[in-house]
Amino acid sequence: MAAIHGRGVTPYGALVIADDYRLAGDVLGGNARTRDSMPRRLVYLHAIEGYLRAYLLLTGATPELIRDYRHGLEAMATACATSGLSVSKNTVRFIKASAADGDYVRVRYDTGLDYRGADWPPPLRPNASLKLLKNAVEDLALVVTNAIEQSLEAGTPISAAPT
Repeated sequence: MAAIHGRGVTPYGALVIADDYRLAGDVLGGNARTRDSMPRRLVYLHAIEGYLRAYLLLTGATPELIRDYRHGLEAMATACATSGLSVSKNTVRFIKASAADGDYVRVRYDTGLDYRGADWPPPLRPNASLKLLKNAVEDLALVVTNAIEQSLEAGTPISAAPT
């Protein structure tokens, strides 16, 4: 049987990890040369995954079940919605489109090394999908943080036993 990494993480712990990835994406965006980079996309996509995992943990999903999703953001988002997660329609559309395009895998390997322009680095191009990605991350951060904080304030145990 394969090891289940993160077996003891609580929903709040998973939220902290997701926040770290979101903040890392923000830092990558602070450098003009990397503003449109694949690393920034990857850490934002990983933040989305982290927020979805935090919510799944909050609603009682086991680490084994969560691991079975692998990086299936659309399936995770659907399971979260079934358990009561309510995010904007734009966030849902973005996650579906991202999954359909295979972004989570593609972003790790599609490095644009075919650029043959005269100037280095390549000129930055406005990228609507990066803005949509950042908006989705921020939406999930807010909604999942609120759900976990409400659970803590209500005294609802967010983890009866280490998960």
